Amino acid sequence: MRNFFLTALASLMLFSCIGTSPVQTFDRIVHIGEVQPLGYVNKSFAAVVESAEQTSLAFQMGGEIIELNVMAGDVVRKGEVVAKVDPTDSRLQMEAAKALYITAKSEKERYQRLLAKDVISKQQYEAASATYVSRKSAYENTLQMLENTEIFAPFTGIVEQKFAEAFQRVQPAQQVVKIINPDSLEVVFTISPTDSKLMDAPKVQYYVEFDNYPGVKFKAILKRYIDVSIGGEGFPMVVAISDPNFSLKKYNIKAGYTCSVLMAVENTQNDILAVPISAIYADKQAKESQVWVYNPTTSTVNLTTITTGELFGSDMIAVTHGLKIGDRVVTAGIYQLTKGEKVKVLKSPKY
Repeated sequence: MRNFFLTALASLMLFSCIGTSPVQTFDRIVHIGEVQPLGYVNKSFAAVVESAEQTSLAFQMGGEIIELNVMAGDVVRKGEVVAKVDPTDSRLQMEAAKALYITAKSEKERYQRLLAKDVISKQQYEAASATYVSRKSAYENTLQMLENTEIFAPFTGIVEQKFAEAFQRVQPAQQVVKIINPDSLEVVFTISPTDSKLMDAPKVQYYVEFDNYPGVKFKAILKRYIDVSIGGEGFPMVVAISDPNFSLKKYNIKAGYTCSVLMAVENTQNDILAVPISAIYADKQAKESQVWVYNPTTSTVNLTTITTGELFGSDMIAVTHGLKIGDRVVTAGIYQLTKGEKVKVLKSPKY
């Protein structure tokens, strides 16, 4: 019995010690980064190479094509006949208009002589003159129509595409062939309405990187910007390579090749802030983006609602509202935190 009481007393003392022992707590370790303005905003866009000098040729009048000897890839010289349509109808119209013109011309000359002799009135002569002018215009028009039965190459280039075949009947303005100048190239891409605001920056530099020459960037200049959204997908932009190191003799670049256009925008106004994508806290109940902001005075963190913009590079996102320069945000371990939790900073990486 004595041993039983001693054992019970020892157990009671043990449990008493355990219950009163203080619980050890640890501050959660987090990574933070300081919010800074982007010195340069780099945006990349998918682009394609096009010929700066190109044209689609078509007949101004319809008819059956009787001659079309070019194929896609053929070289054509400036002034060379590319295609012909049957001129029979046009020639008949021209001959008929010519006969009427010659008759009207003779009649006008005869009326002029009669007017000089006061045989006819001035009104009769003016009527003959009006007929002459009308017939002459009709005749000249048929001559032009006869010339339009042939289409000529406006410059020396390459047939990029053929849209019709010999003995096919075409309508007026229907495309027959497309000719490009392979030595005159430009790069075309589309910019979103949001990204188009970057063009207002005081300093914007463009670079082109071709898919078949990865890692090689060439300076470019903006040629034109179409301030009309095509199909709501964005605004077409065209740049031309201005880099003195670029040469078509050295680099094998042709129309149709794919490439990328890099816009490097200097953020002189310090109005574009950014945080790593890993700092964005995606709470299903919150409709807006949030980040954990670190308070160095209390060593605690709290959620702050922000407004985000475009992605930059591979891991940064713009912040347009909710943060200021110098704020510190948690960049790792964001889903283990609670509001007001005290944390310990492991390091503050720059970004």
